[in-house]
Amino acid sequence: MTFDFGNGPVPAHRHIIGGGWVADTATVAETVHIGRNVKVFDFAQISDHVWISDHVWIFDFAQISDHARISDYVLISGDTQISGHARISGHARISDRVRISDVKITKGKTNEV
Repeated sequence: MTFDFGNGPVPAHRHIIGGGWVADTATVAETVHIGRNVKVFDFAQISDHVWISDHVWIFDFAQISDHARISDYVLISGDTQISGHARISGHARISDRVRISDVKITKGKTNEV
């Protein structure tokens, strides 16, 4: 099966929990929830008990782990690492070498969890 993430079709599959699209080059644990409108591609890695829903795109070499929760319209790319109990929602774009752990980011506000 293939899916077009924006640069032409690539081998991909629907994730077992949530049904979101995952490129075969990305790594997503079976314990992760990937919502139906979520797209994970390139060499992104998602592990542990992460929950991702709504219209989230995760790509490049981004890594998400632990109990992070991401929702709404969020783009995560580059060498970004998100972990702990991080909560990210609203309209956010996170890229480059950002490290986020145990922080809540909602529609332009940042608070510790």
